[in-house]
Amino acid sequence: MPIVNPPVAYSENTSDGQGGPDPDKIDKVPSAKGEISEFIEGGGLAGSGLKAPDVKGHLGSKANPHEVTASQAGAEPAFEVLAVGKGGTGQATVESARNALGLGNTTGALPVANGGTNATTAAGARANLEVARWKGVGATEATTVSWNDITIEGVHPRLMHGALNPDGNGVNAYYHVMVFAYAADNIRQLAIPYRTSDAVLGSMYVRASYNGVWDAFQRIHAGVVPEKYGGTGATTAAGARANLGAAADADVVKKTGAQSMAGPLHVSASSNGEITAYYYTTMSSNGSGRALFGNNCYLDGAGNFAYRNTHASLGARGIVLGYLTPHSVHRFDTGSVATVAGAAFTPTLVPIATGSPVVMINANTTLSLSHAGCFLWCKQNNVTITIPADATTNIPIDTEIEICRGDTTTVTIAAASGVTIDCADAARTIRTRFKTAAIKKVGANEWLLQGDLG
Repeated sequence: MPIVNPPVAYSENTSDGQGGPDPDKIDKVPSAKGEISEFIEGGGLAGSGLKAPDVKGHLGSKANPHEVTASQAGAEPAFEVLAVGKGGTGQATVESARNALGLGNTTGALPVANGGTNATTAAGARANLEVARWKGVGATEATTVSWNDITIEGVHPRLMHGALNPDGNGVNAYYHVMVFAYAADNIRQLAIPYRTSDAVLGSMYVRASYNGVWDAFQRIHAGVVPEKYGGTGATTAAGARANLGAAADADVVKKTGAQSMAGPLHVSASSNGEITAYYYTTMSSNGSGRALFGNNCYLDGAGNFAYRNTHASLGARGIVLGYLTPHSVHRFDTGSVATVAGAAFTPTLVPIATGSPVVMINANTTLSLSHAGCFLWCKQNNVTITIPADATTNIPIDTEIEICRGDTTTVTIAAASGVTIDCADAARTIRTRFKTAAIKKVGANEWLLQGDLG
């Protein structure tokens, strides 16, 4: 049975600019609309394969003339999120969409966890990925750039000049600079020469920075280093001595072994010279003309006696030669005292002599260190010879002094306050002309008096 199209009102000018049903006029033909609905519901389509509900679903209305739903058009409702399987993101926000697609949850740099570098610069990317820079750019660095500013780990991309760039090694050459970092304030620089044809220009240099303070460049030597750069310019000991103007091998005393020396050994300096054997034994001299063979002591450049080592109780002792009157050889011993290396001290010198030097005494005299071991010749005037207390002049124990009356004058031996003179009786005067008396220090502030006394 043929389907009769119901009358529908059309308009030449619709809201979309095209011809079609006029929604305002559809409800003016209710009989046609009703007849179609009634026809369909009555089974008028039986055997046609067109089901009534499907056809009815396409009946027009004023709001939607064709009554076509979003699901019938194959699209999701506008308020739902489009799934990834249909070309969407499955997410409702930009941040969640980026995160779901593995792009990170931010609109900035892609995080390392999402396969990015989390940086917007090459330097930042290397730092985040812990990758050093190893490629140069085939150019020299501006001379305003300091070596102290080359701190990024890896190879600096431009050549640095040792003299033109500030804080370099001072060498007129270009270098590749490698930087090794233990921490931000603990850095090493290795300068590798651009050219290697010269012994110095071709040398590598290294230096370090700790807590932001750089030390000096140290040269890494290779091959023979010439004299002008601190080397010997030779590959053998004999060649080195010859280049440096040193003595031949036969005249060199070596540190080890039993080698001998053919010729004198000279130790010289502007004011003093010293030879030390195993810390505590020294031979020294200075410009004053004196020489000292000492134990834990030496003569310094100013002519002072000084301790060689610091020790709690060693003290010092020695034999002094020359330039002391009235004797030329003396000895001293400080006893067991604490010493400080380099500290000056004044020893009590005791003459060492085969005979007693003669000292003329013509007036009252208080004994001094210079009288130790002497023969006091009292030939004019009456004199008194006074033995001083140790607090005034500490003449060493064992010191002996001989006193002779050389005329008719009177010679008396007296003791200062605090001094004891031991003798056979109370006599303290030499009895007659050309007779002698001897005194010997036997203890602290104690002397023994012997001789022709009366």
